[in-house]
Amino acid sequence: MEKISKVIVLLFLLSSLIIRSQTFIGKVVDSQNLALENVAVYFDNTSIGTVTDSLGNFFINHLETPNKPLVFRLVGYEVLVVDNPLKDNLKKIILYAKPEILDDVIIEADPWTRQRKENYFKSYFLGKNQMKEYCKIQNIEDVDLRFSPSDGILYCTSDKPILVEHKKLSYLIEVDLDYFNLTFNKLNMGDLKFSLSPRIIKGAIRTFYKELVNNGKTSKRKLKLRDEVYELSSLRFYRAMINETLPQDNYKMYYEDTVVDTKEHIRVNKVGAFFSIALKNDTYLIEDKFGNKTQIAPLQQIFIVNKNGYLIDENGGISNKRAFAFRGHLGNLGISMRLPDDYICSNCTKL
Repeated sequence: MEKISKVIVLLFLLSSLIIRSQTFIGKVVDSQNLALENVAVYFDNTSIGTVTDSLGNFFINHLETPNKPLVFRLVGYEVLVVDNPLKDNLKKIILYAKPEILDDVIIEADPWTRQRKENYFKSYFLGKNQMKEYCKIQNIEDVDLRFSPSDGILYCTSDKPILVEHKKLSYLIEVDLDYFNLTFNKLNMGDLKFSLSPRIIKGAIRTFYKELVNNGKTSKRKLKLRDEVYELSSLRFYRAMINETLPQDNYKMYYEDTVVDTKEHIRVNKVGAFFSIALKNDTYLIEDKFGNKTQIAPLQQIFIVNKNGYLIDENGGISNKRAFAFRGHLGNLGISMRLPDDYICSNCTKL
């Protein structure tokens, strides 16, 4: 009941927000008040970004809902995420240098080779699909990989942005990794044998997309490929659900092996720039027009999301977590089948 009350309060606060064009202007300095140059400033999981000039100044336009998280990143400094740029004062942003941390004392031995851990990380981070073959992690050496046999978890972390070159879609994707963990089942309590594939995959990331273009223009072929990826993406599913067009966009929804009417099982209400969503049951099966199936489970009973399915926290900020846990097709897509939130499909049915 307390959670529902918080949701009602949040609905009231969000209802006053208006979508409008915003220009954010400010300056980035360090703890000594010295200007920081070449700080990456971007809206999370979009292609909208800039860098600070020699005086630390930045100017960035944002045409979406103004409280999309704004990220400030410079190697050697703590990443700063402003969850609600409209409410916070951006005139002066302070970044703090990362403290020097001694290497952790490893209490238990890691029985897995670096190559084995890299293979698992690439497979599930990039995605379990053919598109991952066209992706190259340019700085895989910056990813710290540690397997803990006592809890069966492969921990994947990085102090630097992970740079993913996606040749097929012509993107350079910069990924800030909050965490990315793969949990394996132990097959025998008496030895170190584990399942060949992870049982649970958990992660939280922030991404920025840059165009990889020739002669200053993305080819029509690349744009067509992006549209094809969009048709298979979680972004398209979230937009269809929020716009209440799942049937029109050729999604089928199953509950206990029976096709159900989405209007009877999903309740969507527009609240200012956001949407409140409630599902009748805990789990469903979604099938897209290509026959790909995904088991979906909402992370909470009632939730508030933006138009791309990201959860809204109690302060009105947009998190880097989406509203559902996926198992199946949408859960296997990874970075290689992900598109920026500001992506507009040119040849698809408009959502």
